[in-house]
Amino acid sequence: MKNVHKSKPKHGRVIDKLTDEEVGSLRELQIEYDALDRIHVECHTFDDFQKYHEYIKELERKRRDFWEPIYKRNNASWDWHICGDVVNGVAYMINYDDLSD
Repeated sequence: MKNVHKSKPKHGRVIDKLTDEEVGSLRELQIEYDALDRIHVECHTFDDFQKYHEYIKELERKRRDFWEPIYKRNNASWDWHICGDVVNGVAYMINYDDLSD
C-alpha cells in the first residue's frame, strides 16, 4: 500500500475539470451549505432534532454522492481535501501541510 499523504498534490493544484452537470450540482450543494450556515436552529424536542438530523444526513449523502466519483477518477484518497470552483469549473487541492514548507 502507498502512503496517501506522500502522494498528495501541492496546495492549489488543479486536479480535474468538472463537467457542466457537476458544476451545476456543486453550485446547488454550495447554496444548501451556505444557507444552512446562515441559520440558527434550535431543537426543542427530540422530534425536531430527528428531523434536523435527517436533513443533515441527507445533505451529507448528496455531498458524498457528488464528490466520491471525482475522488475515484482522480485516484485520490478520501483523506485529501478537494474543493470545487464553480466559476472556473475545476476541482483543486487544499493541502495545508504543503504551506508549512
